[in-house]
Amino acid sequence: RAVGGTGPRSPDGGLRASAYDLTRFLLLHIRGGELDGVQLLAPETVDAALSSQALKGSSPQGWLWYQLSWGGHDWWGHNGGESGVFTEMYFRTSDKMGFVVLMNGDAIDINPIYMIEDELIAWAENH
Repeated sequence: RAVGGTGPRSPDGGLRASAYDLTRFLLLHIRGGELDGVQLLAPETVDAALSSQALKGSSPQGWLWYQLSWGGHDWWGHNGGESGVFTEMYFRTSDKMGFVVLMNGDAIDINPIYMIEDELIAWAENH
């Protein structure tokens, strides 16, 4: 389902994928490269992708994922957007909980998005 974009900024912001596609991609990494009982990526590949590849002194970033500390936990994920859309997907390494958020609009003020994500995390922790 995911296809590359056709705009002048492709592929930096041109990936088009559904919430379902992004969730399955996130699950693939959360589950160490296994999805639906099939080992699609070697566990070593996933470990390498979740290891900082950034230069010393810069913020931790793997091949695809950014690492950040949020609410006392380490998270790996990625975000992005173009005019009119914004997406974030992150997962916690401690308990493998994650989320995918896709929304229309521009992330000019990121704080409301963070509030929504905090509520999603709090709900998941309590259910």
